[in-house]
Amino acid sequence: MYGPDIAPNVRGLIRANDSGHRRQRRIFSHAFSDKALRGQQDLIRGYVDMLVEKVHQVHRVATCQGDKSVEVTRLYTFTTFDIMADLTFGKPLGMLSGESFVPWVSVIEESLKYSGYTLLLRAYPILETFFTRLIPKRIKAMRDEHINFAVKRVDERLEQGSDRSDIWSLVERNEEQNNITREEMYSSSYEFLIAGSETTASLLSGLTYFLCKNESKMKILLKEIRSLKRDELTISKLQGLKYLQACIDEAIRLYPPVAGALGRVKRVCGANICGQWVPEGTTVGIPHMAAYHSAKHFSFPMEFMPERWLTNASSKFSDDNKEVFQPFLYGPRNCLGKSLAYHEVRLIIASILWNFDVELENKEVDWLKQKWYGFFEKNQLRVKMTPAV
Repeated sequence: MYGPDIAPNVRGLIRANDSGHRRQRRIFSHAFSDKALRGQQDLIRGYVDMLVEKVHQVHRVATCQGDKSVEVTRLYTFTTFDIMADLTFGKPLGMLSGESFVPWVSVIEESLKYSGYTLLLRAYPILETFFTRLIPKRIKAMRDEHINFAVKRVDERLEQGSDRSDIWSLVERNEEQNNITREEMYSSSYEFLIAGSETTASLLSGLTYFLCKNESKMKILLKEIRSLKRDELTISKLQGLKYLQACIDEAIRLYPPVAGALGRVKRVCGANICGQWVPEGTTVGIPHMAAYHSAKHFSFPMEFMPERWLTNASSKFSDDNKEVFQPFLYGPRNCLGKSLAYHEVRLIIASILWNFDVELENKEVDWLKQKWYGFFEKNQLRVKMTPAV
């Protein structure tokens, strides 16, 4: 799912075996620490400000043309890919400024569909081998394009150096920097870009939709966000907004960007899981969508109720099994970019809602009717964004 192999037997952080993952994680962990993220705040803030200005521009043009709606999934995707490309490669892709997908990102979105099929077929190795042979040549060409793009960008970044705080500047300061190969850098950079862009854009789109569909929740959140001054829309200040965090977690619960199961291999002795004996060597996993939508775990599982996540939550949520909510995974392979994702989403959605009143163009639309291939194939989400008074 997270990209092609750069070279035989080479895996980046996400797909490495346990020992490789531990080694690479020690090297990259400094780049994703809270201290590092606060140092990258100005970089992220720059793209968020660009997004806000882009919405103002779109609003002005649309108003002149009699259409006041904005398609936000596209803008969110531009923003998150530009941010992650800058953090990963030392330069943006220019999608937000150019208002269009670069061909490489368009290729990613199409190739992800085949990754979804591959995930299913891994349960049947013989079929997976057969399916791999049927993959069209153009998809295989996309694979080569992915590799060449990542290799070129990482090489340029490492050769040119940078005095800014990005992932590689922090890796280079790590005393273990020599414990990672250039090929692993290529593979990890691709994984970071995909894992940190597409998923964040999906979450922002889902969160916007749920807030627009639930006006009473939107009003509460607007009051919380607009209690701050513009220069207070910072990582540290937004981290303290409890209702904002509750809305984000509730959006993840209802619309998890990675909705399926990311399997683990039961290696030692086997185990009893849910009353079934699972032999050693079996891959097991729990689909996020199924777990989070189950009435066994959550009261009113299909409703957007951010209040369930507050410390003073109503007694009607007392039986919620919040421990099952692990969208960033659990244990030694939990997502290294969790803090970055939360900070990014808070900055983007808070800046949008501080600057604009947002409502759906068509309140009857069921935006959630989407296909899923490992990632959601997001529908357009058209909203009216009116500058806040």
